[in-house]
Amino acid sequence: MRENQVKRQPSLLIDTAALIATVLVAVFPPLFLYFQNAGEAHFREVITVLIAFLAVGLVLYGICFLATHSAAKAGIIASLFLLIFLNYAPIEGIIQKGIPSLRYWHIAPIFLVLLLHAAWLIKRKLPKELAEIIVSVLALVFGVLLLLNGVMAAPAIIKRTSAEREARRQAEAASTSEAETMPNFYFILFDEFSTIPFMQKYYDYDNSALLDKLRDLGFNISQTGHNDSYETAVVTANLFQLDYIAETGENEETLFMLRSDNKVFPLLRNAGYSIISSANADFYGLPDAKSGNTIGTATTVSGDDIKTIVLSNTVLYPLLSRQGNYSERANKILNELEYIKDPTHFSNNEFILSHFELPHEPFLFDADGNPIKSLKNGHNWKEPAPYLNQYCFASDEMYEIAETITKHDPNSVVWLLSDHSARAPSDPDLFKKKFPLEDMTNFFSAVYYNGQKLNIEGLSGVNTFRLILNELLGTSFEMLPSTAVGER
Repeated sequence: MRENQVKRQPSLLIDTAALIATVLVAVFPPLFLYFQNAGEAHFREVITVLIAFLAVGLVLYGICFLATHSAAKAGIIASLFLLIFLNYAPIEGIIQKGIPSLRYWHIAPIFLVLLLHAAWLIKRKLPKELAEIIVSVLALVFGVLLLLNGVMAAPAIIKRTSAEREARRQAEAASTSEAETMPNFYFILFDEFSTIPFMQKYYDYDNSALLDKLRDLGFNISQTGHNDSYETAVVTANLFQLDYIAETGENEETLFMLRSDNKVFPLLRNAGYSIISSANADFYGLPDAKSGNTIGTATTVSGDDIKTIVLSNTVLYPLLSRQGNYSERANKILNELEYIKDPTHFSNNEFILSHFELPHEPFLFDADGNPIKSLKNGHNWKEPAPYLNQYCFASDEMYEIAETITKHDPNSVVWLLSDHSARAPSDPDLFKKKFPLEDMTNFFSAVYYNGQKLNIEGLSGVNTFRLILNELLGTSFEMLPSTAVGER
C-alpha cells in the first residue's frame, strides 16, 4: 500500500507539470505582449485571446493524452504544436527570407507533416523518464519567463493604476468644489494634422481656406512653430509638463507618467477647473467623459491593438480580417467628434481635452468622412490620396468643432493643434525619408481666446501652452528657448 502511494505522488507531480507546461505555453504570447506594453495597455485587452489560446491548449492536451496515454508525452506534443501554431507567422517570415518563393500554402502543410511525425516519434521512441524531465523543464522555463516579465511590468501597472485612480479622485473633487467662474478651455488635438505650408509642399494641396475661416471666427494662427519631437507620446508629455523633459525614444511607462502626473492639471484644478476628456482619455490617465472609466485600447502606430497583433502571429493569420477592428475604430472617432460638437455636454469651469486620432493612420475615411469599405490603402503612404482624403475630412471636422464652440461658448478658450505633421511612420521605406525631420516637427496651431488677439506665430507647443496659461490664470511662465530639431 505504501509503495503504491510513493509511486502515485511522483506520477501526480509529472501529470501536473505536463498540464502546467501546456497552459503556460498557450498563454505566453498574449501575456508576454501585455507585460511588454503594461504602461499603455490594460489587461482586459488580452482577456479574450488569452481564454481562446488556453482553450486551444487544453483541447490539444486532451487529444494528445488520449493518443499517447502519457501525461508527460501529451504535454510535450501539445506544447510543440502550440509553439509552432501560435508563433507561425514570424517563423514563416524567417523561412521566406531564405527561400522567397515559398508561400503559406507550401510552408503550413510542411510544418503540419513534420509536427505529426514528431508526435509519432515522441509517442513511440521517447523514453518515459526523459519525457518527464523535458516536460518539467518546459513548465519551469515558461513559468520563470512569465514570472520575470510580470515582475518587470509590475511597476508600470501600479503606476498606471495609481495615476488613473488619482485622476478620478481629483476630477470628483474638482466637480464638487465652488470656484470663481472661469472660461471653458478646449484643448483639441488632431493627431498628425499637417500645416498648410507642409500640405502645399508635399501634397500640392492648398488648405488656406481653413485658416481664413478660423480667422473669421477669431482664431490666432501659427504655421511656423515646431515641436521638439516627431513622436506623439513625447510631444504630449512635454506639452503637459510645460517643459522639454521627455526625449524621443523614452520608454512608454515614463511618458505615460509625464502625461498623467503633469504640471498643467494641478494648475487648472487649483483655479477651479474640472478636467474632462472624451477622446483618448486613457492616453492621459483621465476618466472618459462618456463612460466614466479610464479603460481605452492601446494601439500601434498602424492602428492594431494587442489582440490583433497576437492573432496575426498565429497560423491563422491569413484568415485574420482587420476590417472589423478598423470599423470599430472609425465608429469610435466619429462618436468622439460628435460628442464635442454637442454644447449640452459642457457646463462651466471645464478643461476639455480631446485627442482625435485623425488624420493619423490607418486611413479609414474618404474626403467626405464616409468610412472606407476596403482598407487596402489603410497604411498606404506611397500614394497621396489616402492621407490627403483623411486630412480633408479632419479639416472639415476641425472647422465645424471651432464654429460650434465659438457660437455656443464665445467666452471660451479654444486651442486647435496637432502634435506634428505627416510622417509615414508605418512605412520603413519612407519614414524619415519622404518628410525630413524639420518638416515633420512643424505643427498646426490655432488659438481662440475670447475673440482677442494673441501673438502665437512661431511658438512651440510648450511655449504656446505657457502663453495661454499666463493669460488665463495669471501665471508668469517665461518663453523657453527653442530646441533644435533632431537633437532630442
